[in-house]
Amino acid sequence: MKQFKTYLAITLLTCFALSSCNRVDESKSDFDNVAYIEAAAIKSTEALLLKNTDTEIQKILQASLALPADKDINVSYKVDFSLVGRYNAASYVETQALPNEFFELSDNKALIPAGMVRSSNVTVRFKNLENIPRGTTFVLPVTIESVTEVSALESAKTIYYTVKKGAPIVVAANINHTFLQLVNSTGATSLANLDKLTMEALIRPHEWGTEAGISTVMGVENYFLIRIGDSGFPTEQIQISKGASYGGNWPPMDESKKLKKDIWQHIALTFDLTTREMVIYVDGRVQSRAIQGGTGTAVSFNRADFYIGKSWSDNRPLRGEICEARIWNTVRSQEEISSSRYYVASDTPGLVAYWKFDEGNGNNVNDYTENENHLTVGLTGGTTANPITWIPVEVGME
Repeated sequence: MKQFKTYLAITLLTCFALSSCNRVDESKSDFDNVAYIEAAAIKSTEALLLKNTDTEIQKILQASLALPADKDINVSYKVDFSLVGRYNAASYVETQALPNEFFELSDNKALIPAGMVRSSNVTVRFKNLENIPRGTTFVLPVTIESVTEVSALESAKTIYYTVKKGAPIVVAANINHTFLQLVNSTGATSLANLDKLTMEALIRPHEWGTEAGISTVMGVENYFLIRIGDSGFPTEQIQISKGASYGGNWPPMDESKKLKKDIWQHIALTFDLTTREMVIYVDGRVQSRAIQGGTGTAVSFNRADFYIGKSWSDNRPLRGEICEARIWNTVRSQEEISSSRYYVASDTPGLVAYWKFDEGNGNNVNDYTENENHLTVGLTGGTTANPITWIPVEVGME
């Protein structure tokens, strides 16, 4: 009988929750009144999946009654980490208690005024989220510690907030059958006169080049271009295609420097015009380093023939996915390159173009810097090339 009464009370609560008014008509009842956390009556767990840009999230905690009472009801909350083990066992998961530096409650007490069914709000503030470790699921159990005049409903007196920072990259562009160029190349003045330069991108090739064995990443053919492969050169090795004024193509062929198919790899190139030193990095490690010949001046990419995924002809695409493409007017250090492969703040000094490739639809790719060096699918023979194929991914969890 008592279970039936409790069920009926919860049913009434649902009716109250759908009403726009907090006050209900007082009436006599034969069943017990109960208090509980409103959200927990629907679902005991609320999952927070964090994005890279999340620094703070606030959630509202509110207690409710099955029926209005004729007295004020005082509710006291507490964070109870002794419940983490129970949560893990019941959910068949392995979570950790959320460290104190990542949360705070605005108060641990709330009031349900006489004749009302809902309490005053308590804010659960999740903070410093930019510093939370990635890949670990944390849990914050908030429970009703005590309540006056009525009892707390055991099955709905605790809400579990799970907090997890997932993969920093969840979508990428497959450009196997297309390429991109600047929307406004002449207006891209931030890409001009680069006497110090860093270029980088995350790529996942699925096949290697068929025309002259070349796959193209980005740049300008026979001027300053990152590509993979060449005629008489390993189709899997990074090659910098440069004009004679920058010392010609580099580095020499080396069978030990091949990229791999079907896995994500971060590639980067740095060049300092003063010293003429050029360095290629793969996954944050130096692959090739040398002083370049020639007398070429500062590099400029504000040109109509600056492409991502094309060089010389349409038949030299990057046969796979790309994201996190960037150009800097500085020479990034190995530590800087290694530590920011999957994400970098768009206002980082020296960053002049940042194409995340996270749009997920359409044929335009935004520049995340203030320079507005946006990209669009290019023209081939006066006709727009094939559309971008957007691929859901999960990159950067290591």
